[in-house]
Amino acid sequence: MNKSVLALTSLLTVAIGCNANASEFGKPIVSTIPVTTHNIAQDQQHKTKQVYLMNIPLTAKQKNQIVKFQPNKIASATFANNTLPKQIQLGMNNTPVLDQGRHGTCVTFAMTAAVDALLGKGDYVSQLCSLELGSYIEKRSYTPSGWEGSWGNLVLNQILQYGIVNKQTQQQKSCSGMTEYPRDQESNVGNPMTLDDFKLNSENLNENIFSITLLSVPQRLLWNLAEAQSNMDSVIQNVKKELAAKTENASVRVVFGTLLPYQHGTAGACAKFHETNDTWALTAEIKADTNPELGGHEMVITGYDDDATAVDKDSVKHTGLFTLRNSWGADAGDEGNYYMTYDYFKQFAIEARKVELVKSDLK
Repeated sequence: MNKSVLALTSLLTVAIGCNANASEFGKPIVSTIPVTTHNIAQDQQHKTKQVYLMNIPLTAKQKNQIVKFQPNKIASATFANNTLPKQIQLGMNNTPVLDQGRHGTCVTFAMTAAVDALLGKGDYVSQLCSLELGSYIEKRSYTPSGWEGSWGNLVLNQILQYGIVNKQTQQQKSCSGMTEYPRDQESNVGNPMTLDDFKLNSENLNENIFSITLLSVPQRLLWNLAEAQSNMDSVIQNVKKELAAKTENASVRVVFGTLLPYQHGTAGACAKFHETNDTWALTAEIKADTNPELGGHEMVITGYDDDATAVDKDSVKHTGLFTLRNSWGADAGDEGNYYMTYDYFKQFAIEARKVELVKSDLK
């Protein structure tokens, strides 16, 4: 097993308070959100769908540390000497909105979506094959498969170690007998795919994809309240800095994990930027809940806007938003995109990782 994975596993054992293996994540938490379909016959048809959040077993102390932390609100003028642009929107480079369906696979979907955006080849990377390989590795190591949850650096480490299989290959040759991701089949988590089978069909990305940890789970859960105030300010600044650092020869996305008080609003989203409840904001209701039920979720940060404002149901304005690409389908949120206020990120984000593509011989 890779030494860096062993070291991370050890850190996660300390941070989460249990063995960092497949049993670390419980069965995914089911939450219901509204979806909107637009058509000619009817401007808006409102329905609902179920989404699946990671079940992360925080200890009482860790949960208390997160909930008791009431961040100072971050306004656009927080960093007086900030030379960063007030807004950056990188988008997803023609990568369509993905749908993880009835599985706790958000980390795999977020990381592969970020890689898709960097490669610029559309819906290219097979989540199914990566998860099938994850199932094989899970039985022989201490890392989760990804079907019921994982961590961003574990999923990226697997991609860098073993490469990716593209979706055309998945559909033409199958991944351990499966040609389509079982989006609507909750009990179907595929079949383990051996390293040999995966290698035969995989592409190597480790000479072109690089990453830097901006926030790790152990850091976030071990900081005391005072440390979290200043350190999370720095994390937000660093996320914005990385998003603004795109150059002609390199492109960047940030993949992050967050806790969601899912019994508030719709999976915790309680404010409107473009669509009702398309924004995670620290509302008075969330702040007053001293024992919220928390689920975990992973998404891609594609931009930010210091002056963007979302409004909650009490007409309170929340200014300063990250733009997110979610994996709940194009009928959720703002056509698949969501938003998060800086102060919400400051309280509930638990990991963040810059993923960068340096162009070389990729075609």
